[in-house]
Amino acid sequence: MKFTQEESRVALIRKRILLIALLGVLATGLVASLSTSIPFYFSARSNLEQITLTTVQSQASLLNNMLEKYQDLASQFTSRTEIRLRLERYTAGQLSAEDLVAYSEPRLKDAMRLSSELLGLIRLGLKGEVLVKIGQTPLLPEMIGQHLENTPFSNYMPSYNLVEINATPVIQIQANIFSQQGQVIGKDVLYFNNNDLLDVLNEKLQLDKHAKTYMVNLAMNQSLNYVESTNNLMLTKDIDPKKIVHLDKANQLGQCAIRPESRCENVIFFVPLKNSDWSLVAEIPVNNFYLPIRQQIFWPLLAIISMLVIAIFAISQALHPLTRRLAYQAKELEESTEELRLVASVFEGTREAIAVTDEKMHLIKVNSAFSQITGFPAADVLGKDLQDFFYKKKTIEKLQLKIQQSLEVKDSWQGEIWYQSQSGEMLPVLQSISALLDKNSQVINYIHIFNDISESKVIEERINYLAHYDQLTDLPNRTLINRRIKKAVEKAKLNEQGLAILFMDLDHFKEVNDTLGHPVGDLLLQAVGQRLKARLREQDTLGRLGGDEFLAILDHSANTEATGTVAQKIIHSLVQPFHIEGNPIQIGVSIGIAIYPKDGDTADELIKNADIAMYRAKDSGRNTFRYFSDSEEV
Repeated sequence: MKFTQEESRVALIRKRILLIALLGVLATGLVASLSTSIPFYFSARSNLEQITLTTVQSQASLLNNMLEKYQDLASQFTSRTEIRLRLERYTAGQLSAEDLVAYSEPRLKDAMRLSSELLGLIRLGLKGEVLVKIGQTPLLPEMIGQHLENTPFSNYMPSYNLVEINATPVIQIQANIFSQQGQVIGKDVLYFNNNDLLDVLNEKLQLDKHAKTYMVNLAMNQSLNYVESTNNLMLTKDIDPKKIVHLDKANQLGQCAIRPESRCENVIFFVPLKNSDWSLVAEIPVNNFYLPIRQQIFWPLLAIISMLVIAIFAISQALHPLTRRLAYQAKELEESTEELRLVASVFEGTREAIAVTDEKMHLIKVNSAFSQITGFPAADVLGKDLQDFFYKKKTIEKLQLKIQQSLEVKDSWQGEIWYQSQSGEMLPVLQSISALLDKNSQVINYIHIFNDISESKVIEERINYLAHYDQLTDLPNRTLINRRIKKAVEKAKLNEQGLAILFMDLDHFKEVNDTLGHPVGDLLLQAVGQRLKARLREQDTLGRLGGDEFLAILDHSANTEATGTVAQKIIHSLVQPFHIEGNPIQIGVSIGIAIYPKDGDTADELIKNADIAMYRAKDSGRNTFRYFSDSEEV
């Protein structure tokens, strides 16, 4: 009986030891798997959301550039000098409406042919009366008959909205017309087709074919959606109240990604458009969006669980002969735990580059994605300082200080870093850094995770080019020219130097378009741009404002005689015949000159006065130049 009780007690002790050992193995495996999987999941989720938000921001930039192009085109309509001067005379009662329409309508029609996207135009007088109506327009625009409010000319930007013509959404641009004294004397309302909008909203996000992209105006409770069945856009005036709750939250946060909450089953990416109540929204079903991350985690977790089952079975078998195999059990348990830790290093299978460094940023371990992205084999980088791989031509001192301060305050950092690949090229990445701390809150290691964003940078540079350069002549456009004039004026004020603005308008260019066609006219504009650049200094700036208008900025040009010499050289160069596709072409140029500071001390004043001087040159017989200052008129 005693033997039986002793045997039972020993069996019970063995079972308890076995249970404790098995629980220890299970807990170790779970801790190892969770310590690897959870940070990886949240980091991968954050990176995926950031990459998708960047893609949506790129689409929003395309929309902003398109709308700015339309606004710029509307500004060109309102700034046509001769038509504007007649509108001033009409407003002052010096010209009849019939004479104004007879002069304005054919010229506005001719200008509309320059843009294939432009559907129609309405020109309103100061009292809201319709003066000119061309092309497709709404039957009763809401602004007809309403007296126009006087708005400041400085920093004025045409406004836009989405309206319907024959149940089809179109883009409406409203641009005030200002007199020479800066007073509102009329308004142009232009209507553009939705082809470019259709292309953007029809484009699926690269990460998921189920993504839905649309525009929303929360202030007016409107949305613009792509209808796949009709391959067209539909303007909806009532948004689902449930969706408004999530969109309002996104609007308060600005550009962001909203994860699903309550009944919302989609991940929402929200990017407001510039100078408008409209925003670009992308929705992706949550299951489709996070599926790649879950798939990456599933197999490593399955491997860990399988190894746990195998380890538990092996340990249970080994612990039965407790008295003889206790030492062997401890060794086997240690080997099983080590094996689980090795299995937990599943980061080798991820597409993101992962690097582990010590507290001094020396590389301890990198995964295969790190070598694929940077081009450096793991053996060549281990033991080296990660910051030695930063791109040397970039200013890195401020970046290193910013990273260090962030890690000291919140043990993490995220942002863009420029590395130098093995080939010597710049490698832009989106990187996150997280600190691993010991029980005393001291840094043991840093975990670095980054993605190659080279393609996104290329897209960003292309968008920047389209926004600031004329695609026909490769010269700075009106937006970039205005910016450079402002900088040149600031520089001239600071250094007390002179500055000259040359406003150039080609003579007889319209005849070339009418007789030889627009393709030949485009080639002629390119040739003109080349000749003009050859007559200017390297520090001078040449740009195309639109149509046949060019503008040059001459730095350090306070001497009117020297500026006139440059203008005369330009005239002499452009009156020489051009030979375009076998056609000899003879044109000329009229140049208006404004000198800083006597002809104006702001960019707008200098451009306006140079424009006025140019028309004086045209009135003087063309192929000549005139200064804005009457005392210096040639």
